[in-house]
Amino acid sequence: MNYEFSKSEKKIARKIIETGLQRDYESSIRDLEKIILRWKSNDLTNKEAYQELYRTVKENDKYIARMYDDMRGS
Repeated sequence: MNYEFSKSEKKIARKIIETGLQRDYESSIRDLEKIILRWKSNDLTNKEAYQELYRTVKENDKYIARMYDDMRGS
């Protein structure tokens, strides 16, 4: 079933999508912040912190892509 949104519904959909994206970006940044705090308190070496940051960015990017790719309010 293919449903065509009206202009006003598309506008609402874009706002909802943007709100979700912003929430997920913030969550991702908070994940990174936790790693940086562990690094600053010397719980992680430079290499460990870098690897965790890289892995976390990659995982969060995949999550966001799965959630929002091909989703648009247009």
